[in-house]
Amino acid sequence: MQHLPRDKSLSTATREDRASFVHANVYDAGKVLDAESFDVIYASWGVTGWLPDLQGWASTLCALLKPGGRFYYAEGHPYAWTLEEPSHGDTESALTNQMSYWHENAIIEDWPVSYTGVEIPEGTRKAVEFAHTLEDFFTVFLNEGMALDFFHEHEGIPWAMYTRMARNPEDELFYLPAGHHRLPMGFSMQWTKPIAP
Repeated sequence: MQHLPRDKSLSTATREDRASFVHANVYDAGKVLDAESFDVIYASWGVTGWLPDLQGWASTLCALLKPGGRFYYAEGHPYAWTLEEPSHGDTESALTNQMSYWHENAIIEDWPVSYTGVEIPEGTRKAVEFAHTLEDFFTVFLNEGMALDFFHEHEGIPWAMYTRMARNPEDELFYLPAGHHRLPMGFSMQWTKPIAP
């Protein structure tokens, strides 16, 4: 993983003459970017939980890929999202299932603090999220005619989904402690857009 120098902006580090930044709704990306113009599209960790229309997202990004182009995605495992600690900071009790894996409605919660640790002002604390299953992730790309290159499930992820997780200094990822049941915390997949005959 490459980290940008603290004294450089993203545009400077990636060469201003080769990078451009576009602001648009993700579903409108095809309106502001050229079709079949990308060799690689990458998305990761926390993208799709905010999206109600997973198929629309997949269709948009697949249309932006060149034939032979690849899409790589890494995300928290849908099964792990159904579990919770009995109380914050409880590192001894077993994780328990608190949500259906197949969750059709939006999940609406009040967040006094954001996932970045910043306090959220009252009146703006409503978070709306959407649960997607592994089947959903496979189905939307198969519907687009994409070819699966690989799929992996991971025990280590880049953040502590539960307070009991600890950072491994060797790979900088967070894991459940030794002695805990081994559970899938994340997954990654890569798809390739076929080249027409």
